[in-house]
Amino acid sequence: MARPARLEHPSEAPASVLMPVRFAAMGTTVSVIVHPVDQAEACGERLRTWFEQVESAASRFRPESELNRLATGAQAEPSPLLAALLRKSLAVALRSGGLVTPFVRPALESFGYDVSFDQIAGSRPAAGSPGSGLRRPQGDTAWAEVDFGGTGKGWAVDEGLRRLAPHCDGAFIDAGGDIGVFGPAPGGGPWWIDVDAPGRDDPPLRAALRGGGIATSSVLRRAWIGPAGPAHHLIDPRSQRPAQSDVVQATAWARSTLWAEVATKALVIGGRGMAPEIRTWLPEVVLATTTRDGAFEPDPAFREEVLTCAT
Repeated sequence: MARPARLEHPSEAPASVLMPVRFAAMGTTVSVIVHPVDQAEACGERLRTWFEQVESAASRFRPESELNRLATGAQAEPSPLLAALLRKSLAVALRSGGLVTPFVRPALESFGYDVSFDQIAGSRPAAGSPGSGLRRPQGDTAWAEVDFGGTGKGWAVDEGLRRLAPHCDGAFIDAGGDIGVFGPAPGGGPWWIDVDAPGRDDPPLRAALRGGGIATSSVLRRAWIGPAGPAHHLIDPRSQRPAQSDVVQATAWARSTLWAEVATKALVIGGRGMAPEIRTWLPEVVLATTTRDGAFEPDPAFREEVLTCAT
């Protein structure tokens, strides 16, 4: 299984400063490190509250979520939080030419992703049984087509950093491989992130971040055997099927975690040939891909530069 990018402890920072606060949210483990360390508990609670708000609004796996109430017509208008996430997701779809879109829920469900992934990985309920997910009823709203997926997670990380910024000098958030940072790491240097590649025991590169976000998308994670055979969670909207490009995993750095996530998803769905187009709408982006033949191809900037942006 491919592992996402992760924090590498800077040698100049004491280990006690780097003990993360962790909690479960959005189908993954969220980790946060802040300094000064006396703000860690309070910032961790702020972030936990924020992710709970996002999940309560936007999860398709919670029958009582706002998204599902809108999908069934039980709620007429979205909250400001959900409306903001939808606007951002539509902006992503527009800029990516529709390649990264939230309107993939029916396809995901048709391939068996109608429950949270831990249920798929464990003992999966039979289709239509209690707990098998909220199926789309006839005649409901366009909200029933929506799955925010990685776009929602990247957006939550960016907004989480914005909420922590007034309370600390620097912060690192990792939401299942969607990573965002601001400010210096403890000790004053960059945040060091190891970037893994499929089939390699040791990370092939280490990125130094002073701002922005880094994300990894892979067809080798969140993969399962569904009703139609092997499947994964990255849907190609052109075919409404799991993507089958020449890229099996992609990592990207961009000025925000959201756009790093979008770049990786566009690469995995569209293949290596998408890289020049991605650079037209994200000129700062730094990419690394692993192809189906096992070739790992990182941009030189991952090795040669400290990636930074205005905070």
